[in-house]
Amino acid sequence: MIEEKQFTKRLAPHEVCEAFLSLGFIPQRGIFNRDDKACGLGAVVRHKSPATDKLTSDDIERKAERVFGRTYTLAFIAGFDGDGLDQDYFEKTENERRRQGYEDGKAAAQAVFGGGQ
Repeated sequence: MIEEKQFTKRLAPHEVCEAFLSLGFIPQRGIFNRDDKACGLGAVVRHKSPATDKLTSDDIERKAERVFGRTYTLAFIAGFDGDGLDQDYFEKTENERRRQGYEDGKAAAQAVFGGGQ
């Protein structure tokens, strides 16, 4: 297992928007990857992977964890999906990577969906 503290990379909203535009995918909450739909993390991983790769949701999650770490990855997903169930858990945590991931996921969703969703 890789130590979480070694991870520092973050996802900026413009990276997520670029991935959706490049792939022509429809942004979707709650799905990593289905046909031409993906969540923010799914779009970024698909965008950075060879077009011939047939990626499952598990593949996408594993690839993201290798770059960002598990804590950030799971928090980013929660922030992007925006169901609000665990909002306090992520926003009030003392774990910096968890807070960063959640904030970055929320910012990416805001950039992708705008204020209407």
